[in-house]
Amino acid sequence: MNQVENNNFDGFSVKAFRDEDGDWLAHFIELPNVSAFADTRHAALDELEIAWMGVKESYRKHGEEIPTKLSQPRFKIYISKSCLKELRYSLDKPRLRRKHKSKVER
Repeated sequence: MNQVENNNFDGFSVKAFRDEDGDWLAHFIELPNVSAFADTRHAALDELEIAWMGVKESYRKHGEEIPTKLSQPRFKIYISKSCLKELRYSLDKPRLRRKHKSKVER
């Protein structure tokens, strides 16, 4: 698999690779549903650029925010309610601080 850098993809990372049938596939790593395929790597990237322009136009048409690389979460953490409650409790607790005695040199 090859990562591609292209200014036409608004900073998103792109992978281009050959599938088992010999076709070239290109897709956004952060948005895997935005993809395209063609007979050559170059053509797949051209098709991906066209697809991305269409996706952005659809977002504009529906008044939705166009995804940006910065708006994509890196990961999500799900915490149970009981765990969250305990976490909030521990953060509200006053913290005990240890006083360190400093030695004075004579």
